[in-house]
Amino acid sequence: MKSSKIVLASGSPRRKDLMAEAGFETEIYVPIVDEKSVLDNNPRRLVIKEALLKNRASRQQFDLNGKTIVSADTIVYRGKEYTKPRDRANAIEILTELCGKWHGVYTGVVVWHEGEEFAFSVRSLVRLKNLSKKEIEDYVDTFKPFDKAGAYAIQENTVVDRWIGSYTNIVGLPMERLCNLLRRLGVTNNGQHSTVR
Repeated sequence: MKSSKIVLASGSPRRKDLMAEAGFETEIYVPIVDEKSVLDNNPRRLVIKEALLKNRASRQQFDLNGKTIVSADTIVYRGKEYTKPRDRANAIEILTELCGKWHGVYTGVVVWHEGEEFAFSVRSLVRLKNLSKKEIEDYVDTFKPFDKAGAYAIQENTVVDRWIGSYTNIVGLPMERLCNLLRRLGVTNNGQHSTVR
């Protein structure tokens, strides 16, 4: 099988890096979508619907005939969805609510390959450290996590106390499941070994 270039329908540099670490060459196309139009109180269904929206929008907005398209959506969920913070105050509010508690990180993935859609979701569990108000403020001011759901990133190794499940899912793309699916579809990664954790 020849190695295949994959379209990644995401502007996330973290997802691009994960794909590169696993040996996949990607082209980045970021579709214009209205994520607020997608509603569901079930986090697994919600992330799949969001990923479907991005995948289908990519096919409509760009000339991607014959290409394998990967889209994804990740949310932090604990009784409600925690999105990307609006500003500093909102980031502090989110972290204050999540600190010291377990929550779920859900990612929905959709792969379009040879005219078919393949979708799945993965959940990991994360507990943040018990942080003081000053520690939270210092974290937000230092790392400025305004582009991250839940207002934190596990790869910074700063605020996460424990985690269970797929590490790469928490980063933004569950590479274990995705690599297995792509392999089954015959989409190869240049013969490189995955470095997923």
